[in-house]
Amino acid sequence: MAGFDLKEGTFEDREVSEEELWSAIACIFSSKSKNDSSYKYGFLKSILDNLDQVDVDGRLNFDQIFTRFAELYWSLILVHQLRQKAATNDNRRSAIERVLFDARDKYLTSDEKPFDALPARARAEVSHQVKMKCKTYVVGALFEDTKRIFYSFSKRGEWIQINPSMLRFIRKRKEDIERLNNYEWAYFLEKVNPEYSANYILSNCLLNPVKSYINTAEMVFAAEEATSRNLVKEMDAYREFGDSSDEDQIDEEVKALLDDPEALIKLLKKRRGI
Repeated sequence: MAGFDLKEGTFEDREVSEEELWSAIACIFSSKSKNDSSYKYGFLKSILDNLDQVDVDGRLNFDQIFTRFAELYWSLILVHQLRQKAATNDNRRSAIERVLFDARDKYLTSDEKPFDALPARARAEVSHQVKMKCKTYVVGALFEDTKRIFYSFSKRGEWIQINPSMLRFIRKRKEDIERLNNYEWAYFLEKVNPEYSANYILSNCLLNPVKSYINTAEMVFAAEEATSRNLVKEMDAYREFGDSSDEDQIDEEVKALLDDPEALIKLLKKRRGI
């Protein structure tokens, strides 16, 4: 059964090396990972943003994850007007686009207002609708893409339980993983929104998702935005690695840097003369 069809899944309960953990995460960014929409990037980002909410058993519930998921996509879809899947002949929107445009029409008169502008009850309702529409495929798909070592999950119980080894790893490498996730997310969105460059999407929509509404957010991302002209080059360098991430094809110099994304990116940039 394909991963997206799974109703539940259990992570492999065994000793896992850091190389295996990094390889599992890198699979999300490989060309071998099939993405009809941007959900996997949003789901991973929502997990990373909830790491401080993980309970003693390593669990997050779907309400925690998909509330953040809804907030991220509210900004991308309504504030920044970015499509989340390739245009079709009938111009059919993705499930999350349909949910959020309906919510906009019901609760607000302007696309320019952030998710926090909604009343608390409305935010809860929107998050619930997003959860019910989006949990169907993305939870199992990411479980399968990460070689069944990231987390266990139950769609019926509405939870994921992160592998303790993976939890330690992503807490240690959170900044690196988030950066790489943003790169690939921007690349995907550029493909389905060709009027915008990946650099623009990264700088203005992912690193600064709420425009100028929250001044503290602008301050947090100021340093990143100042170097945005270099980000697409780094994205290209990492993508070269991601597209050849079959372990049998990775040369020894690259393989030695699987646990050091910064050094890996520098190596690939050097090889490409960037």
